Amino acid sequence: MAAMAIRCFLCTIMAAFALRSKAPEEALNLDDFAALCDEEIVNDTCRLLNEGDKHEAVEQFTTWEEIAEHLSAEPGFLEKFKERMGYAATDGKVWIECKPLCLTIVGFIKQVGVVPPKSDIACYTPMDETFCDLDVRPSMLKTLGPKSDADLPDFGDDRGEHSAVKVELATDPGMPMDSDTPLAAGVTYNFWEALERLANLFRIYPDPGPLRENAEFEDGGSSLMQRSVQSRMRGMTPDQARLNVQKEEMAKAYMGLVIRAFSAKETQDHMKKWFGRDSFYNPMARKEVLRVMNSVDHMISNVHYVYPGAMCTERTFAYVYPKGGACEENQLEKYACRTLYSDRNRFIFYLCPFYFTRPLEMVETLVHEGSHHATAYTDDVEFQGSKAYGRRTCKELARKEPLQALKNADNFCYYIQDAAEAVQDHPGEQVSAKCPTMAKFKHNPTTTGIAIALKERNVPRPLRWTLGVPFLRQSTVARQDLAGIK
Repeated sequence: MAAMAIRCFLCTIMAAFALRSKAPEEALNLDDFAALCDEEIVNDTCRLLNEGDKHEAVEQFTTWEEIAEHLSAEPGFLEKFKERMGYAATDGKVWIECKPLCLTIVGFIKQVGVVPPKSDIACYTPMDETFCDLDVRPSMLKTLGPKSDADLPDFGDDRGEHSAVKVELATDPGMPMDSDTPLAAGVTYNFWEALERLANLFRIYPDPGPLRENAEFEDGGSSLMQRSVQSRMRGMTPDQARLNVQKEEMAKAYMGLVIRAFSAKETQDHMKKWFGRDSFYNPMARKEVLRVMNSVDHMISNVHYVYPGAMCTERTFAYVYPKGGACEENQLEKYACRTLYSDRNRFIFYLCPFYFTRPLEMVETLVHEGSHHATAYTDDVEFQGSKAYGRRTCKELARKEPLQALKNADNFCYYIQDAAEAVQDHPGEQVSAKCPTMAKFKHNPTTTGIAIALKERNVPRPLRWTLGVPFLRQSTVARQDLAGIK
């Protein structure tokens, strides 16, 4: 026992020495985290994608169609992505094996970005260095946001302009949505963002790293690897930039946690509370909720910050202009801007000094303002003569006006927070008693590729679809394969 204690003490001292400037309390014990593409996590992901009943081998296989639906992707967006990934099948219903898919995604990312050492560790680049030391395990994420009996902070929404999408007229409680009900637009992902979101499905949180010269993954949309981190964080101190990027990654992982719970149909009570009694079973309502959440995640991944915003007051966290125009960078501080003129998928987010004084509310701020922006189309709805703010008012809105609840930003925020807080323990969150292996302060991208053989094989018969035997083609990931990506 004494020998083991001495050994662990020496391990800790050696790890701390290796960390250099890393404070010991910030270091992560890697033995507390599951491996990349951990079998339990992969099985859990496959199960939620298939909603538990679409394949008799529900923990092993999924389809591109299910992945596109989970990401609320624009129709057809995955075709080009599949081709680049080495999957020749064009039918979205062809079954693919989840574990090789996860390994292939990791292999691609290793060649062009930064992959964390374990699952549930997020990488981020505040300025010109990339760090992989942010704990985003579900057990940590579910503690974010106010408790289930607390109201949201006052985000000063009356200072900004919100969605131009008209809210539906009042309806009776439980009235079904129909084809005339406006829905949030599907999300258009560029190649890197699609790769990142697929990795996030398996609880892997990579980063493209600092400014890169190559544009292998440019898709005509915003390029996370091309835009200078310093440019989009202009005005912030290094400490502020690092804190903000950390909160971005936490907000994205937080949204991913709730989207997983939604897809697993674990949020019935919360949907009824915040979107009306029939919303959980209504396909149109479910599609709307999922698309709004994916839109928020997409927006948080594509923000250009203005700091400090000209309209800030001493109690304002942040504000956005979804009705604003596209602006050049030298116009951002003078006009109400929605996007960059040079990059219409880069959304403008005006931060205020008060935001940085309240770190516990930064994730809430990103999620709330994100729900106003991009393709989410939420608003601050008028209800009973005033804006629908606060838990009591938002619950009453859901009961009496469910269609309007689906357009109210605060209803989404309360749903997201309550659903996250109720998430059960997840697979892969084991805690080891072994001598700790400490996470490195900085993580550099590897140049070593990975080859994953996806062999043709017979698989269990699909339960609901009348397709033939699915197949998986041989696929390898090599640097020369990436050279042809334009």
